[in-house]
Amino acid sequence: MNALSPTPTTFWREPEIGEPAHGWFVDLADRNAQFSVRALASQLEEVNGRNVVPTEMLNFAKRYPLKHLDRLEWATPIMEGRDVHLMGVTVRKQHWSRNPRRFCPACLGEKPFHRTWWDLVKFKRCPWHDMDIVSTDIDGNEVKWHVPSFERSEAHVDMFLKGIRRNDAPPMALESFI
Repeated sequence: MNALSPTPTTFWREPEIGEPAHGWFVDLADRNAQFSVRALASQLEEVNGRNVVPTEMLNFAKRYPLKHLDRLEWATPIMEGRDVHLMGVTVRKQHWSRNPRRFCPACLGEKPFHRTWWDLVKFKRCPWHDMDIVSTDIDGNEVKWHVPSFERSEAHVDMFLKGIRRNDAPPMALESFI
């Protein structure tokens, strides 16, 4: 789509490094004042509103004049049989999951967007903040994918932590992430 063609929504932004299409779509719902991701999906009729389907959301994102579409393509998981292709590697489907929605509160405190590696099941700790990857807000309420925010849960409780020290470089040992 060229830059002169209208976009399906009024407000949108360029994707971040490491951000998958399903995370970008959550932000899209938030920027366009939707009460849920499902509401936006059902209005658009191009994206499954009941389930998170990363490839559908990636195809939808291609309707925008994104300068960094390659970031979404690189970070969006592509399912193929029993495998998932993600960030230049292939993992078994059972090693990737979008449920429950998982995140590092300190990463969200730095910049509120979804990092694709949070969906890797064995990825338990944030290498940059040495904190557990969680699926609940600060008060312990589970955060679902239909919530159109990376800052507050459906209960209007913060999901992020500010001021957490960031490691200069993540540890080089893979086992420190699991």
